[in-house]
Amino acid sequence: MCGVPLEGRGRNSNVNVEREWRRLRKDVVARVEKADIVKKVKEAEAYSVLADETADISGTEQLSIGLRYFDEEANEVQEMFVGFVELKGLDAKSIAYSIDEFLTKRP
Repeated sequence: MCGVPLEGRGRNSNVNVEREWRRLRKDVVARVEKADIVKKVKEAEAYSVLADETADISGTEQLSIGLRYFDEEANEVQEMFVGFVELKGLDAKSIAYSIDEFLTKRP
C-alpha cells in the first residue's frame, strides 16, 4: 500500500521463492526415497546398518548412515546412503540411539 516491499519481497523475491521451492522439493524427494529404502530393508531377510562418524568443518560430530540389504527383485545386494545425523555424544549408547531414532522416526 505504501510502496515499501515487505521483507522477503521485492526485487529478489522470485529468486528467494525459487530457492525455497528447490529446497522443499529436494527435501520431499529425500523423505520419499528414505521411506522407500527403509520399506525394502524391512522386507529383506537380513540387512546391515553402515555408520561412519566424522566432524564437519564447524566441528559438529556427524554420523553418515547407510543400509545394505539383499533386494529379491533385483537379485543383488543393494547399498544405499540414507542420510546424516548430528551426534549428541560419541559413546556407543548415544550413537546407537541416534541411528535408531533416524531410521525409525517418520520420514
